[in-house]
Amino acid sequence: MEFLVNEKWGVKVAVSPKEKGKYKGKSVKELRAQLTKLKAKGPHKKDSPGYEKMKELNFAIRAKTGWGKV
Repeated sequence: MEFLVNEKWGVKVAVSPKEKGKYKGKSVKELRAQLTKLKAKGPHKKDSPGYEKMKELNFAIRAKTGWGKV
């Protein structure tokens, strides 16, 4: 079973059920700290594990801060 997320630009994203809630219980401060640490180890090439992790962290931060102005 996959979950679809429609972003403002209409791109559908499939999320694995085992990934759902991965950052539940983490504060925005903790997520930003993880992102900063990961960026310091970069740069990360597109589609590398580090790049994918940065995308996940950015998404989680946006979700926890009310999605900005979307």
